[in-house]
Amino acid sequence: GVYVGYPLKASSTVTINIDRQKFKLYTVGDTAWVEDAKMEVKLVAAMRKGRRMVIRGTSKRGTNTTDTYSLNGFTRAHLAINRACKVK
Repeated sequence: GVYVGYPLKASSTVTINIDRQKFKLYTVGDTAWVEDAKMEVKLVAAMRKGRRMVIRGTSKRGTNTTDTYSLNGFTRAHLAINRACKVK
C-alpha cells in the first residue's frame, strides 16, 4: 500500500503516474492499495524502471493533492529489501 499521511476521501481512487504508465489504486483510510498481486508486480516493475512517480488523490476534506517522487535509487533499495527479507 501507499501511505499518504492523511485521511483520503472515502470510496475514492489514487492515481500513480510513473513516466508514461498509469495505475489506479483504491483507498482505505490514509492508504491506497492495488487491486491484486498482478497489478502490484506491474507497479513495482514500473517503479524499478521509472524516473519519476506522481501520486494524485483527494483528502477526506476534499483537497486535491499531488506528490512527486524521484525513483533514483529505488531499484537498489528494492533489491536490498528483498535480500534482507530473503524474497526471491
